[in-house]
Amino acid sequence: MPHEPLRPHQAQAIHRVCSAIITEHSNKRDTNSNFLLQHAAGSGKSKTAAALAKELLLLRDSCTDRRLFLFAFIVVDRVQLTQQLYETASQYLAELGAPSSWVALSSCVDQLQAYMGMQADNVRRPRIIVTTVQSFWCMWMRVRRASILGDL
Repeated sequence: MPHEPLRPHQAQAIHRVCSAIITEHSNKRDTNSNFLLQHAAGSGKSKTAAALAKELLLLRDSCTDRRLFLFAFIVVDRVQLTQQLYETASQYLAELGAPSSWVALSSCVDQLQAYMGMQADNVRRPRIIVTTVQSFWCMWMRVRRASILGDL
């Protein structure tokens, strides 16, 4: 079954986000910018998140041709949504021909940290990780604590 194309509002939102990121990156070449994207409840948010994650992974620096993002996280606030987003992202990317290893579901902090620690050339390393805000926060605090203590 062929994939359903993005709706106009979904495609427009993804284009605007990617354009904003490219502009921000171009204007502040030596800084790390952070973006928080929020999507209201409603039709199409899972597919929009999957499509945006894929597009973010394709963005490259215009001068160095290096990828701007090594990972894309889809962070949700409920465990039930992790499976839904994982399935949507996996199906969407499979329909576009991406390897199945690109998407991973992380149900615990140790698994999330293991994905983050995989070498870039590992073909099994996921590019899009679906997790809960709780797991992401705990992993972030571990990394932060380790960097403060000099373990990194």
